[in-house]
Amino acid sequence: IDWLYNKGWQLARERHNPAIVLQNLRALVSQKAEINGENLSPCRPRCVKEIIFFGRHEARKGLKTFLSAIAILDKCKPPQPLNVTILGGLGDIGETPSLVLLERAAKTWTNIRLKLLTDFNRDDALQYLSEEETTKLVCICSDYENSPYTVVEAAQSGCMLIMSTAGGGKELVESDGFDGCIQMTGASLADS
Repeated sequence: IDWLYNKGWQLARERHNPAIVLQNLRALVSQKAEINGENLSPCRPRCVKEIIFFGRHEARKGLKTFLSAIAILDKCKPPQPLNVTILGGLGDIGETPSLVLLERAAKTWTNIRLKLLTDFNRDDALQYLSEEETTKLVCICSDYENSPYTVVEAAQSGCMLIMSTAGGGKELVESDGFDGCIQMTGASLADS
């Protein structure tokens, strides 16, 4: 911001619309090898109590892929309802508002508890992920990406993570022994 000011840019200084630089997440969040004494090694499976879609509701973020995977899991008739959370801002998928797409999908489900968290800011989302993180599975289903910060945020929250091989996400996590990076389709996500 200082560089921009020095070059003559006029940036908002008002209290209600300030220019803000988000600090690098790696500096703010410690790497968690353990939480409450539990080993968080990616090779050690944990009990999933909540499946989370983490991303804006855009076609490239893979919301349709995620909903397809949930439909597959629902047809498997799990013994208990699956808790599914959609964490990210509303948008459009093609010409369809994401809320309409979600409503259509949910009407076909028989054993899914759906929670929509669409008005969280970045800090709220990170706080949500860090609560009971050892039981949450975060899915980042992007069809293509550059360098998705959601991958870093989810990985550093301590949640389990499944992400797409598309784009630069795979470069943001240590890939040795990490099975959570997959070719993202509804079937492959449901299998994972």
